[in-house]
Amino acid sequence: MKPETPDVVLNLLLPADLEEMVEDCLLAHPQRLLGFVTSEAAGHGIGSGLNTAREQVSGHDERRRLEVFCRQADAEALVQALTAALPQAQIYYWLTPVLARGWL
Repeated sequence: MKPETPDVVLNLLLPADLEEMVEDCLLAHPQRLLGFVTSEAAGHGIGSGLNTAREQVSGHDERRRLEVFCRQADAEALVQALTAALPQAQIYYWLTPVLARGWL
């Protein structure tokens, strides 16, 4: 059963090459999420790898940001599942509260 009312957004910032693996891991737990959004992101500052020549020239690393809409307990379980499935992935995460939601 999917959560009816998400109370948090689990934000994930990850290397671009892990996008498909992370999505597969999330989709393996459909009962824990209402849905998620994926977008391109550019990493700057501490933690930015700048591993490729392209990243070094552009000054940022290629990342993906996933925003997962769910309940807080489910977010915590998803973080544990991702940690178990991808222990060396260097995925940064944070939770933000959902104060209001709806369609316009």
